[in-house]
Amino acid sequence: EYLCTRLTGDTAGSRAPLAVRADADDPVAIIGMTCRFPGGANSPEALWDLVASGKDVIGEFPTGRGWDLDGLFHPDPDHPGTSYANEGAFLYDADAFDAAFF
Repeated sequence: EYLCTRLTGDTAGSRAPLAVRADADDPVAIIGMTCRFPGGANSPEALWDLVASGKDVIGEFPTGRGWDLDGLFHPDPDHPGTSYANEGAFLYDADAFDAAFF
């Protein structure tokens, strides 16, 4: 309603949702989808399974990224150049990404 009001200026209030039908001749088709999230969720199904399970994917900072892990954490959030969190949700195999391939 907010967007309709902003776009058209019409403030008439709620409207019934429009029914949209797919065109049988539409050449667009979604044939696959992938993703990469912490916790090993590498497909939409795995992501939903992860969310449904309530699994905690928070872990230690990953090694192999060239980060100064010993100097990265500091409990004071105002300390410059550091993080006051010593855990996070990471893609632990992100350093194996083959950028040259793409």
